[in-house]
Amino acid sequence: MKIDGWLNDSGEKEPDYRRKKKREKRNLPKFENFNKKSAVKIVVVLVLIFAVWNHFRYYSEIGHMMDYIEARQYAIAIDYYSSLEKEFSESKMDSFNAKLSKKINKFLENTGNDFFNGSISKEQFTGFVNMVNSLDRITIKNEHLLDQCKKATDMYSNDEISYETAKSFVDSISALQGMEVGTEEYRQEIESIYDSRMLYEQGREYQNKFQYEKAIENYEKVLERDKKYYKKAEDNKKECIEKMYDYYLQEAYSAAKVGNYELATEYIEYVKKYYPDDEKVEKVLKDYQKKLDEYTLGSEDIKNIYCKKTETEPEGITISPLPQMVNGEKYYYAEILKDGKRINEVLINAENKKLYLYKDGERSYKSKDGLNFFRLNTNGQIEFAISEKDATENLKTELEKNKRVYKKLETIEVDKADRYSKSDKKIRELLDKKENTYFFFIGNKGFLRGKDLYCVDMYSGMVYSFEDNKLVRI
Repeated sequence: MKIDGWLNDSGEKEPDYRRKKKREKRNLPKFENFNKKSAVKIVVVLVLIFAVWNHFRYYSEIGHMMDYIEARQYAIAIDYYSSLEKEFSESKMDSFNAKLSKKINKFLENTGNDFFNGSISKEQFTGFVNMVNSLDRITIKNEHLLDQCKKATDMYSNDEISYETAKSFVDSISALQGMEVGTEEYRQEIESIYDSRMLYEQGREYQNKFQYEKAIENYEKVLERDKKYYKKAEDNKKECIEKMYDYYLQEAYSAAKVGNYELATEYIEYVKKYYPDDEKVEKVLKDYQKKLDEYTLGSEDIKNIYCKKTETEPEGITISPLPQMVNGEKYYYAEILKDGKRINEVLINAENKKLYLYKDGERSYKSKDGLNFFRLNTNGQIEFAISEKDATENLKTELEKNKRVYKKLETIEVDKADRYSKSDKKIRELLDKKENTYFFFIGNKGFLRGKDLYCVDMYSGMVYSFEDNKLVRI
């Protein structure tokens, strides 16, 4: 019989194997708990391994692609990409493109910033965009690119980048597949700001030339949302309004002085727009408007004056008047057309309505006696002919001064003058083909004493006689 707790030969207590065995069995983990915890750990490890592997499995290929892109070796990058398409399966290429898209989107954003600060040129940025377009399976994130387009617009609006940079960036982005529509509003905004600033710059040019009306018109078109330039335009407009008062009044006075009351009135009316209660402006404006009404002739007015003076039927007559100043007085020059063909040229004094017909050595027109004439001299200046009455007085004076005998003076037409010239040459030859610019007179010396031929230059008033085949000044 076995007694518990007995001692062995060495005096030690004999161990209780059953109890120990039982205790060891109790400390071992249960089989069910072991399977669950281990499985979870294994799954987590496997997921981590797969994630790391999935992340790095295209690391080398993407690295090569981005190295080529960053070095701007776009042709090599495209060739390398094509080789991967042949090597990879469809699913593997899809995964590769997804990862490459993230890298390219980030690089595109950084490249845009480099373009803004001038680190790369327009050609370099455009080259990158064209390269991306050639990779048709790369996904571009529209929202990021549109944010950069907005950034380009804002930077241009704030004068941080030039118009050319902002426009080139948006144009390049819009060239990317699927970006045409989204970028249009930014392109339009950049163009609107550009046009607004061009109006401002043109306004500055007008202002420097004292063309205040045009300057103000431009300044008023500057966009209010372009805050910096809008404020500058408003300040310049205020300056124009202040300076225009004295300047336009003086310009109006100068215009009125030479009879151009229409222009004078325009100046004052514009000043009145900004100085509506100014008494001086009001008084000057009324004075110029009155003179404008008195000295303004329309086409019908000129037509009526011409037809009445020349005894011409008005049917078929049309007038093209042009106001101009001559010797400080206002005249109207007009071509007279009959059924579309020019039949005369006239000048009419705007104040006294006196009519002058064109006549010189080159061209002259049929006219009635007793009319007045004008021509353009070699310097392009207008000259007025003396009247037939004044020519007669000049002739009488010179004949008496030179004790030339005559009993009676009578005017004759040029085509009858040759018979009285007592010359072998024609009058046309003696007067160098300018016989149209002379008045011709016969000096009757009395019965059986003959007649002398005289002529008076209608523009110089000089008197001549025909003697020994020559034209001799008396």
